[in-house]
Amino acid sequence: TVTYNPEKSSAKYAKFSASYEGIDYSSDNSAESGNRQSHNKHRGSQERSGARDNAAAEAKAGFVAAARSNSQRQQHLKQAASSIEDAYLQMVAVEAEFYGEHRAQYAAAVAYSSSPVTNDQALMAFAEMKPAKNSKEYAAFLSSNVRAPNVPLANYHKAIETDPTTYVEAAIAFGEKSASSPAMASLQGKLRQTNERREFIRRHPMSALCEQQMQQGNNMQPACQNATASATKQD
Repeated sequence: TVTYNPEKSSAKYAKFSASYEGIDYSSDNSAESGNRQSHNKHRGSQERSGARDNAAAEAKAGFVAAARSNSQRQQHLKQAASSIEDAYLQMVAVEAEFYGEHRAQYAAAVAYSSSPVTNDQALMAFAEMKPAKNSKEYAAFLSSNVRAPNVPLANYHKAIETDPTTYVEAAIAFGEKSASSPAMASLQGKLRQTNERREFIRRHPMSALCEQQMQQGNNMQPACQNATASATKQD
């Protein structure tokens, strides 16, 4: 929490700034975005079929890049869209600076990327602080991603046969801004649907009603919507 009390602060004035940026990397955008999207599609398919993104490496690289310059920090935050097909990236940055006998600075930025054609999501965040009366600067960089399969939302038969397993990975690098080897903390998780739950959904009366409605060509009736939604959820 950053607080500013003019009566108790030695700062003569303060400067606050905020910015927002949205970048569309979809294939129907500019040629540059199209090239980026093609790269994203290739890289994304490789990652979904193989190992997950290395969030720890991204967090450490982001920490080091942010220590070099603001431009490198911003560029690395945009990597949140690098492995997502047809990504839409949103970035928000805020900064507070206090000037006077002692200068203090606080900054934070968040980049979030998602896609209308995949269920993949990524988030990167950065924060730094240089307290007054302290020569040391501290920083933290977070990298996280969620890899989820494309589960059909309008076809119960396909939804019940699709594996909805979702992979979550996150890592944070933190410490003194000048450190080349920051402290690290990481998390890896997997959300899955058990066979017991899948069989429960198959035998549920709502699913049986959906089967009857689908035979009549009514795939979007409430029964099928509920059955399909249940088929896509993890335990």
